[in-house]
Amino acid sequence: DIQMPEMDGLTATRTIRNMEEEQSRDRTPIIGLTAHALVADKQKCIEAGMDDYLSKPIVENDLKSAMLNQMQKKPGSSNQALSVVGE
Repeated sequence: DIQMPEMDGLTATRTIRNMEEEQSRDRTPIIGLTAHALVADKQKCIEAGMDDYLSKPIVENDLKSAMLNQMQKKPGSSNQALSVVGE
């Protein structure tokens, strides 16, 4: 979630991506969930390193689709372009 109380989702994503790089780990799929649906919000998610983005309210089938999309990727690969489900 983009707006979490202790650490927001953007910061959490950047932290995870930095750890992956520093420790030579495969990329962990990250799907951003947010009530913010503006293009600028999508861009912030891309820049932070998220692999996908869903705006709330979350539709169960959209979430399943986003998760399946990430599971089908080669381990450690990154997205060239962020897909926005429901767009």
